[in-house]
Amino acid sequence: MGLTVAGAYRIIDFVLKIPGNLKTISMGELAAGLALLVVGAPVWGLSWQILQLSLTEDEERRSTLRLVIFYLVTFTGAGITLVSGEIFMSHILRWLFGEPLSLALFLEREAPAFALLVPFGIIWSSTPGI
Repeated sequence: MGLTVAGAYRIIDFVLKIPGNLKTISMGELAAGLALLVVGAPVWGLSWQILQLSLTEDEERRSTLRLVIFYLVTFTGAGITLVSGEIFMSHILRWLFGEPLSLALFLEREAPAFALLVPFGIIWSSTPGI
């Protein structure tokens, strides 16, 4: 999951920073993000599928370790999503209420918060119940 999140973060960050500094932008960031995503997504998908198949066993469903990891993933995703969302929304409101920023500068400044918000928000919202 970490590879997929890191890849998504780098790609979103790269795309949002394009309007601000098109001449100085590094294609290495995009390549690294794509590589992380191409490697991480199948690994995450396969491990997720194996995990879902194992939940048919009673011992696995009652496992304390599984619950600890489940809550850790859920609350980490929720916390990062809420903090990133708050940072992103506060800057949007400042911009809407008159802080002088061009759209390109605004996107460049907000790229890290938004790039964290998207993958962790997806993780948080897609985590199934117990």
